[in-house]
Amino acid sequence: MTQNFKDVSVVIVTYNSEAVIDACLASIPESVADIYVVDNASTDSTCDKVRHNKRVTLIQNDTNRGFGCANNQSLEKIFTRYALLLNPDARVDADALITLCDAMDKDVAITVPRLRKEDGSEQKPYKANVFDREYNHSAQESFTKNKAVECVPGAVVLWNMPIMRKKVGFFDPNIFLF
Repeated sequence: MTQNFKDVSVVIVTYNSEAVIDACLASIPESVADIYVVDNASTDSTCDKVRHNKRVTLIQNDTNRGFGCANNQSLEKIFTRYALLLNPDARVDADALITLCDAMDKDVAITVPRLRKEDGSEQKPYKANVFDREYNHSAQESFTKNKAVECVPGAVVLWNMPIMRKKVGFFDPNIFLF
């Protein structure tokens, strides 16, 4: 059975991502509303690969505007309930996307999935305290309930767009993020 993700738009920011972008795009469920790829002046064949994918709207920057500004370029165009911010080296699992969407409610601004490395091992999902130099292993609780944390990894993040637009805002354009 095909899942319907008509309330989800996908945003991918690229910079010299030719080695990973095809697998990323191929992993995105067919039923998402939109896919935006914002390229930050890649010098490899990233844009050529993306341009051939008919599902994708490519925004090609002449300079590297940074992660935050590049995301904002597409976020401003999105009118779906959710925006999935996805790194080009990440892949989407449809079941995980269902879980992320189900975890959202009217008071949740963002949610992130459990991340897995290429070898299947789990990646540390968050720090209990952003100022800790080491991950707080006691904070690695079960994923069976929602948990508020100070920071999350940005590899795969689902945004609740009404909340982000009205209460939180998008990325600060004055802060250049790689």
